[in-house]
Amino acid sequence: PYYEAHVLPTGGEAGGVASGTEAYYSFDYANVHFVVLNSMSSNLEVTGPMLQWLASDLGSTSQEWIIAYFHHPPYTKGSHNSDNNADSNGRHTDMREKALGVLEAGGVDLVFGGHSHIYERSYLLDQAYGFGSAPNFATPNFSTLLANGRILDTGDGDPAGNGAYQKNSGGNPNDGTVYVVAGHGGNSVSSTFGGDHPVMASVDVLFGSVLLDVNGSTLTVSNLRATETISDTFSIAKIQGGVNKAPTVNAGPDQPIMLPAGSVLDGTVTDDGLPMVPGVVSTTWSMVSGPGTVTFGNANAVDATASFSMAGFYVLRLTADDSVLTGSDDIVITVSSSTGEGFTAYNDLAWASGQLTTNITTFASPNGGSGRDSSGQLVDFSTGLPTSVTLTISGGNFNGASHATTFSGGPSVGDAFNIFDGKLTGLGSLTYQSGDGPADTLVLTFENLDPNKVYELVYYGHRNNYAWDRASLVTISGQDAFSNTSSAARDNPNETGGVLFTDSNDTSTRLPADNDNGYVAQFSAIDPGSDGEVVLTISFDGTVGSEFKGKYANAVRLVEIGALQNTPPVITLVGNAVETVEVGATYTDAGATANDAEEGDLTGNLVVGGLPIDTSAVASFVITYDVSDSGGAGATQVTRTVNVMDPSGPPAIVSPPPTTPLTGATETFTYTANGQPVTEWWLYVGTTFGGRELHDSGSLGTATSHTVTNLPTDGTPVFVRLWYFIAGTWSVQDFAYTAS
Repeated sequence: PYYEAHVLPTGGEAGGVASGTEAYYSFDYANVHFVVLNSMSSNLEVTGPMLQWLASDLGSTSQEWIIAYFHHPPYTKGSHNSDNNADSNGRHTDMREKALGVLEAGGVDLVFGGHSHIYERSYLLDQAYGFGSAPNFATPNFSTLLANGRILDTGDGDPAGNGAYQKNSGGNPNDGTVYVVAGHGGNSVSSTFGGDHPVMASVDVLFGSVLLDVNGSTLTVSNLRATETISDTFSIAKIQGGVNKAPTVNAGPDQPIMLPAGSVLDGTVTDDGLPMVPGVVSTTWSMVSGPGTVTFGNANAVDATASFSMAGFYVLRLTADDSVLTGSDDIVITVSSSTGEGFTAYNDLAWASGQLTTNITTFASPNGGSGRDSSGQLVDFSTGLPTSVTLTISGGNFNGASHATTFSGGPSVGDAFNIFDGKLTGLGSLTYQSGDGPADTLVLTFENLDPNKVYELVYYGHRNNYAWDRASLVTISGQDAFSNTSSAARDNPNETGGVLFTDSNDTSTRLPADNDNGYVAQFSAIDPGSDGEVVLTISFDGTVGSEFKGKYANAVRLVEIGALQNTPPVITLVGNAVETVEVGATYTDAGATANDAEEGDLTGNLVVGGLPIDTSAVASFVITYDVSDSGGAGATQVTRTVNVMDPSGPPAIVSPPPTTPLTGATETFTYTANGQPVTEWWLYVGTTFGGRELHDSGSLGTATSHTVTNLPTDGTPVFVRLWYFIAGTWSVQDFAYTAS
């Protein structure tokens, strides 16, 4: 009936190569070449008729723009899952793994799909396929895609935001493609699979339409909600004479220095002269990490100087900005004490024959038959001489040579790479015992530390699998003072903002089993106390059902920095780090407290910036809190984000606040229509988005609160789907919590 009701160009009548079938065809409109493919019933093999025709058709067009559309999107996590070959008879997978190579090699700029009832829009991609194994070939996480060059631009593509995606003029092979799922115009919308596909820059689970506008060398797409608001806009600009590339930066070689001497920084920056010929590039030196403070002599010069407040390892970054794109490079400065005191010691926790051994120790778990000692003196990496400190390992397991040679791939990115690369191999990891509890945790005990010295401990674990399901909690104990300076992160599902630890006073840091980002647990400015003993305990902090697994450990570093020095104050927020206030309401800040190890309460000395908050319109503001002690030691700045929100948004749960921990096994959820004409409510509660294995309320009528019992109390994620009925249509909003 479809082919009988439509007359489609089979012979290239409207431009393009003749396909000889109405199942797939192409046509030209203005300066756009449109390609229509049949993902439902045509042969999807690369050697099949459709994709053979596609390659010929794309090779013949000279149009500025190429846009393709077909039914089954290659990337989606809406009402369908493109990473599951069982979904839609494998049509999502086949289009991704077989058709995209032809499309992208042919210079396609934009691809539209439907089928999945959601709006999703990707970053500018190239060759984001070919991962995993048959039959799913699942797309990896964002970090992996970025590291492999599959995401060409991490910006939002919005001319009013990060700027339009840029491509070279004409249809160039593998120059970048944006993928749009426009399945949100039917009778339902949903994010059954989370709506969080790693290639997607924007997701919207509301009814709407997609608007396409092509104006010469600029293409713009907008998502128009049924509420007549635009939720997403991106543009692709074809640039005559070439696309602007980020500046290339080299911060110079790593350096060792000895106090009180400073470092001479000799960086280089090259740029393509775009976007403004002859090109204007600004440069900035900054400190990424370190135990003290860094003072730069002209931080905006490529060749600069740096002085350091105390000994230790510092990572400095040179950043170059051409007004649109930035590039950066890091350098590690090892600052030694002028007295000659102090040492740096490394221990590979799962060493195997053939791996690095120079001036390191290889103590391992006493369980599993590693053949390695489980206790002994650490050695100074610079001299190879024994130190006074003894490391003793208990718990954990070394299960054969595979644990030392095949698990993690070693530290290759992030803080782990900066700290351990070239010092030890870190290829394998100690792993779990047969249960969970004090007897089965992994414990690293450091003894004979000098009570008059300051130390830094860094811990790294990576299993290269199981993500946060087998997460480890690294906890420091036995010390008199410390500062948590672990890796910055945004992907920890158990913490607001995805952080690994809450603040500098947090004694624990959460690390994923699949630690592809190179996160480390780092505790700085450690005062070991009079007994000279500090303990790292690695316990399970993952998903229920995996308690007997996890606790992965690859490497540890201990640095004796020097004599105890003035420690900076610590600022603690009162209230939440993120607050919400309605438009027109008055915002009153809850403030913060400040305490110093030597001087006590410094709350009265806090310097607060960013107040008052302007609530006249929707916006986001940051309040800053700073303080220094009498010795000039400044606390790490603490911030609070205040979001001014319009209360006339979609219906939502207001209590308990989304993303916060639940209070117990029984919770009352309160929700508001936000002015919408809701006539009926319904709640699902589950362990995944859209799941209802924990609770299915049935119709709640017009009641605006509902009590749920028998909730988990083990800290695992809990997801609540709020259904609401407006004008004959059910719609949903999803909210995430953490069990108490």
